[in-house]
Amino acid sequence: MTAIRFPIVNRTGECYSDLFINPKLIGELNSNCFFNEVSSIIEKKDKNELENAVVKSLFWIGEAQKDQSYASTWISLWSCIECFFIFEIAK
Repeated sequence: MTAIRFPIVNRTGECYSDLFINPKLIGELNSNCFFNEVSSIIEKKDKNELENAVVKSLFWIGEAQKDQSYASTWISLWSCIECFFIFEIAK
């Protein structure tokens, strides 16, 4: 597998770096960043409350990363954290 280039863009749309995804990086993500575990949670059909919180928080992290407004970014990151504190109360 060869490296795949992904441009890294800042909030103003300027490209300031390149991310190269190669087998070494994938190996590091698997061993150090729980990449396989997170991927399996995302793909899982019947998730428990904690797994749903993880998936929702990943969504909000993604929203924060692509947002160009600092205020919206802050709200997205707050929503990410909030996912872990709001669970459905059993009726």
